[in-house]
Amino acid sequence: MDISSLNSSIAGQIDQANASREASMLERAAGSASDKDAGKQFEAMLGTMLAKEMRKGLDEGFFGKGPGADSFSSWLDEYVGRVMAEQGTLGTGSLVKQYVAEVEGLEGAGEGDESVARETKLTSESK
Repeated sequence: MDISSLNSSIAGQIDQANASREASMLERAAGSASDKDAGKQFEAMLGTMLAKEMRKGLDEGFFGKGPGADSFSSWLDEYVGRVMAEQGTLGTGSLVKQYVAEVEGLEGAGEGDESVARETKLTSESK
């Protein structure tokens, strides 16, 4: 087995691992939509994707083009995304959290809570 085929094999495995990690992030964000932190998870995922796309504009990236560069770059992208979410840099987390709370409030309203549900809906429509 020559070096180039070995590098291709390793690169393929790294790509599969990165795709699996991204799919896992999507599943975690989608699976916990009713949790309080759904907005933060969405913002982290969006920040990770933004960092990854911005990094593509670099010639060699931060870690060069070696065999482990993709893994390190992915870890960096995830870290940047998490930090952006923790600081609320993008502002999408609070919007998602507010939307989930409104949807849960409307779905959880019983017969006695119709006026509250109607008021919540009217308030969100007037914004």
